[in-house]
Formats: sequence, structure tokens, C-alpha cells
Amino acid sequence: MTRILLRRRRAITVIAAAAGLPLLALPLRRAGEVPRLRVWTGSALGASAMLQIHHPDPAEADRLIERSLAEIARLEAVFSLYRPDSALSLLNRNGQLDGPPLDLVRLLGEAERFSRLTDGAFDATVQPLWDV
Repeated sequence: MTRILLRRRRAITVIAAAAGLPLLALPLRRAGEVPRLRVWTGSALGASAMLQIHHPDPAEADRLIERSLAEIARLEAVFSLYRPDSALSLLNRNGQLDGPPLDLVRLLGEAERFSRLTDGAFDATVQPLWDV
């Protein structure tokens, strides 16, 4: 059996690439239009990040970058271990969460399923060990 190790940075890259797949549905460029590269750099999900969008309309590219950043901010508000006010941080700190976000509930459900499938080898409750 071949085991594939997926490190955090690679996982973030794969997730970001998958999130950009809907952009492929954009209309094909018209003859003579030259895609322009728009670049954003900053921090996302606790790591250095870069967004690059090739689009003939710089304003549309900027709009797409802003939408991407809004989605990143939404996900960080739910899943960030670096933000003390994120839903996941609150759950870890308090042991419970009133009105949890649906994305978190779904993820925890999948984590439980993978734990069962691996006879406990996958354990989503490992965070306290990382803190030690």
C-alpha cells in the first residue's frame, strides 16, 4: 500500500486551486483580448498566500480577488486555530458551541466518519496534543 503524506502547505494549495475551479466557467476571451495578471499577496489560513488571476478585465479580476478574500475570511472565522474568536477556537476552549456554523458541523461529521473508517487512526480531537 502506498501512503501519500499531504502536508499542510500542500493541502492549502490544493484547496485553493479547487476553490478557483468555478473560474473556469468564465466565458472564453474574445479575439484580441489579452489576459492580464492581477496578483494579491498576504496571509490566509495562518500562512503566506498569493492569489493570481489572469483576466482581460482588471476590474473583474479585482472583484474576483475580493470575493476570494471574503470567502477566506469567512472560512477563517469558522476554522482558524490562530484566531481566538473563530468557531473552532471557541469549541476547543469551551468544549461546546451554541449555534455552530453548518460548515463546522459537516466537517466534524466527516471527521467522525473517517475516524470510524480508520478504527480511530484518524482523530480530530488531537489538537490538545499539539498545544503541549
